[in-house]
Amino acid sequence: MGLFDIFKAIPAMFGAGQPKVIIDLDAAEVSPGGTVSGRVRMTGKGSKPISVSGVEVSIVDKDYEAVIEESFSLDTVALTAGQEVVVPFTIDVPDELEPSRAIDYDADDADEQEEVSYQVWAKPDLEGASKPADIDLRVV
Repeated sequence: MGLFDIFKAIPAMFGAGQPKVIIDLDAAEVSPGGTVSGRVRMTGKGSKPISVSGVEVSIVDKDYEAVIEESFSLDTVALTAGQEVVVPFTIDVPDELEPSRAIDYDADDADEQEEVSYQVWAKPDLEGASKPADIDLRVV
């Protein structure tokens, strides 16, 4: 890779030309042992097509540690500006996943409480850097 190639790659590091990624959940709440399902919508933008061959969907905790990671592949698509690709997904949630809870700041033991929260992340499988899309998930 030459110096010119490095300069051409810099915009991709900051999301230029990367597809717009939106997560649509069928339900924003799930029980331990349940199933999270939905769709990842990727819409092309930029002047050049970008090859997408799948998407990685993760459930992450408040510390951004992956609790579950699943990859969903598709036939490689050269995504062009305005073109949309939809990837359906289903993830089984472990029985032992701790329910979400917020800190009750009015309680006497608020300093000892620990928040438990989750997000669903979706990251397209494509060339260059890409920031995952995210959406909150409540485990009840």
